[in-house]
Amino acid sequence: MAQIAVIGAGMAGIGAALALQARGRDVTVIDRLWPGEGTSHGNAGLIQAEAAEP
Repeated sequence: MAQIAVIGAGMAGIGAALALQARGRDVTVIDRLWPGEGTSHGNAGLIQAEAAEP
Protein backbone atom coordinates (compact mmCIF):
# COMPACT_ATOMS: atom_id res chain seq x y z
CA MET A 1 0.00 0.00 0.00
CA ALA A 2 1.31 3.47 -0.87
CA GLN A 3 2.32 5.83 1.92
CA ILE A 4 0.60 9.25 1.99
CA ALA A 5 2.19 12.48 3.25
CA VAL A 6 -0.04 15.26 4.56
CA ILE A 7 1.69 18.64 4.62
CA GLY A 8 0.42 20.73 7.52
CA ALA A 9 -0.67 19.69 11.01
CA GLY A 10 -3.48 22.21 11.40
CA MET A 11 -7.15 21.34 11.68
CA ALA A 12 -7.53 20.40 8.00
CA GLY A 13 -4.29 18.39 7.81
CA ILE A 14 -4.88 16.38 10.97
CA GLY A 15 -8.51 15.81 9.99
CA ALA A 16 -7.44 14.53 6.57
CA ALA A 17 -4.76 12.31 8.10
CA LEU A 18 -7.21 10.79 10.60
CA ALA A 19 -9.78 10.15 7.87
CA LEU A 20 -7.16 8.46 5.69
CA GLN A 21 -5.94 6.34 8.62
CA ALA A 22 -9.52 5.28 9.32
CA ARG A 23 -9.61 3.99 5.74
CA GLY A 24 -6.49 1.90 6.31
CA ARG A 25 -3.92 4.20 4.70
CA ASP A 26 -0.37 4.70 5.99
CA VAL A 27 -0.13 8.46 6.67
CA THR A 28 2.76 10.72 7.66
CA VAL A 29 2.00 14.30 8.79
CA ILE A 30 4.74 16.87 8.10
CA ASP A 31 4.79 20.33 9.70
CA ARG A 32 7.44 22.65 11.09
CA LEU A 33 5.35 23.19 14.25
CA TRP A 34 3.64 20.83 16.70
CA PRO A 35 0.15 19.60 15.67
CA GLY A 36 -2.46 22.34 16.01
CA GLU A 37 0.01 25.21 16.51
CA GLY A 38 -0.43 26.52 12.96
CA THR A 39 -4.22 26.33 12.88
CA SER A 40 -5.76 29.14 10.89
CA HIS A 41 -8.54 31.30 12.28
CA GLY A 42 -10.77 30.25 9.39
CA ASN A 43 -10.56 26.56 10.24
CA ALA A 44 -10.95 27.26 13.96
CA GLY A 45 -14.15 29.17 13.13
CA LEU A 46 -15.79 25.89 12.14
CA ILE A 47 -15.46 24.72 15.73
CA GLN A 48 -15.73 28.00 17.62
CA ALA A 49 -17.73 30.45 15.47
CA GLU A 50 -17.31 33.45 17.78
CA ALA A 51 -13.50 33.30 17.34
CA ALA A 52 -13.58 33.97 13.58
CA GLU A 53 -14.44 37.22 11.85
CA PRO A 54 -16.59 37.00 8.71
